[in-house]
Amino acid sequence: MIVLIIFGLLTLFGWGLGLLESINCVLVVGFAVDFTVHLADSYKESHRHTRFEKTQDALTVTGVSILSGSLSTLLATFPMFFAVITFFMKFGYFMFLTMGLSTMFSLGFMTALLMEVGPVGNAGELSNWYGPWVESAYVSLQEELQRIDADTHAASGGESGEGGGGAPNGNARKTVREGAVPTNRGGEARTTIREGPVETNKSADAGADASAGA
Repeated sequence: MIVLIIFGLLTLFGWGLGLLESINCVLVVGFAVDFTVHLADSYKESHRHTRFEKTQDALTVTGVSILSGSLSTLLATFPMFFAVITFFMKFGYFMFLTMGLSTMFSLGFMTALLMEVGPVGNAGELSNWYGPWVESAYVSLQEELQRIDADTHAASGGESGEGGGGAPNGNARKTVREGAVPTNRGGEARTTIREGPVETNKSADAGADASAGA
């Protein structure tokens, strides 16, 4: 609405849409919504319950800043009305009108609008639209992570079971078997000792033992 009023005044003053006017019109769009956005944000951040109380909080927190910022800008742009350079003169008119209208609409019309139809609770939040989708995606992600964890634990448990057949603590299991084996061709008694994965055969010559004992 502020932009429409400025464009109407632009036509009323008889100014064409030249380069200077185009630059000023771009600036007007940003300055026109500045005060109302800050006021609406303060209204939304209020922890009160009713529209009237939330509007009071918004005016208490942001209203003073809006009024002081507007007055400082109006005082700074007023001397530009008497500038000789056309650009500065037109820029002063644009800024003065924009700040004045923005202050009037934010502290007047916007305040009355918030008191009558301002959002209360979760009304008007975008999360009401995309919230269920985000929640569903989060639940699916958690279930997938739990399934991956279960598969990982199952795989690690199987590896532990296979490793359990071996000796604990990583020590090689030693099995010693000692027994008499049928004599070989030389008539020597052969004793077999198995230790770990290595198999060792020890042969003792009975004749040699008897000679050594003599």
